[in-house]
Amino acid sequence: MFRRKPRVMPSDARRELRDTSFALRDPSLGVLEIDYDPEVWTRMPQVGEDRTDWVARHLEAYATDLGLVSGSEEHAAAERAFNAAADIEVSHTADLFAMPHRELGGGSAIYVNALDPEMGVLEHGPGEDFIRMVDLFPDGPLPRMDWMPYRKYKDSWRMSNASSPRDVFTSDRVTRMFRETPAAGGSPILLYLSVFYTRPRGISQVILFANRTKLEQR
Repeated sequence: MFRRKPRVMPSDARRELRDTSFALRDPSLGVLEIDYDPEVWTRMPQVGEDRTDWVARHLEAYATDLGLVSGSEEHAAAERAFNAAADIEVSHTADLFAMPHRELGGGSAIYVNALDPEMGVLEHGPGEDFIRMVDLFPDGPLPRMDWMPYRKYKDSWRMSNASSPRDVFTSDRVTRMFRETPAAGGSPILLYLSVFYTRPRGISQVILFANRTKLEQR
């Protein structure tokens, strides 16, 4: 017998809401472009955006793509998730979260911060400390650093993976990445990426997200 291929969730309605451009604090430095998958990730409300309108639009798109019926438990659970996401105060260059996903699990959130060296060190510390998760594991042991995809690649990320401190986070896994992007005629732009998720195989979605992240300089 032939095995059926796994059903792929449609993402047409969510794709209509997708916005892949993320403004930097200093617009003269460029813009962060993330070609994220709307089947997996949802962009958090932007500064000044009406939260009620954001929830309504994204809930409708999610329900449309998945065929959720208003009044069902699945629809109510999705509404609770979007309301909870809308209440989170975020301030990174890019903040996104994932609804329950077959690879990531539930409760996944990811951010990318694109900063100049002074602000990067002020907010996240030196790149190596960020990758080694010194803030999460002050008493050690610290996770091992690696390269993605490999060290000599021009746009390679330094990265690390670890089990989340259970007394701090509810997610099981944490991955961090760091990269310096040369800037024309000035200091480099530092990219800090951090994500929390539940299932180990979710790392494939994290790597795909990182590979689709780039700084478009002006």
